[in-house]
Amino acid sequence: MAPHQRRPAIGPDENRSVSISELALRRAVTPGTLDSRPRLLSREGAAEYMSTSSRTVQRLIEAGKLPVVKLPVERGANGVGQAGVSRRVLIDRRDLDALIDNYKETQR
Repeated sequence: MAPHQRRPAIGPDENRSVSISELALRRAVTPGTLDSRPRLLSREGAAEYMSTSSRTVQRLIEAGKLPVVKLPVERGANGVGQAGVSRRVLIDRRDLDALIDNYKETQR
């Protein structure tokens, strides 16, 4: 089959056809190639990421060992609510990775 020819789609949209090069690109983008996980995690998500409890994550935050992200909040055009900072505490995966790297120990 020549590169410009189309093959039937793979997936839910069977009426759409894709090129051979698009199929190759789909195969090239494997789950390990692009990170589809969210960068910001809740306390519970951070706890799961580190295989620990959410209470441990809270203690690390309170001790100043784990920074948090509080995103700005903008209210709608109707003026309901107040602009400011979200109450939701989010943790950056990069900060979790740095914390883990700082506490790694080598066996002697």
